[in-house]
Amino acid sequence: MENQNLKVTVNTQYILVEQSYQLSITSDQKISSIFITGINMNMGKLPLIAQQIKQENGQYYYQASFLLGLCSDPQMLWQLTINTEHSTNQFEFTSYWKQPE
Repeated sequence: MENQNLKVTVNTQYILVEQSYQLSITSDQKISSIFITGINMNMGKLPLIAQQIKQENGQYYYQASFLLGLCSDPQMLWQLTINTEHSTNQFEFTSYWKQPE
């Protein structure tokens, strides 16, 4: 997931529910908050704690862990929101009950 301000990678190809994953984020601005919300089902707001791991050449590097709960839908759409000093960045992704074939 990427835009002009951020690059976000997840340590897996498919995000499966009830498993822990790690986000790596590169940003040209400091991150003030990160959270995940459900798009096709109300799952509340899942806040993430972003830990800055380094700052280099005008770039900030962060890591955050998350775990998504099991829903009644085998494929769930989610929105990752990353707020920085000067912008709000949103990315959509899908979670699965089991790895797609």
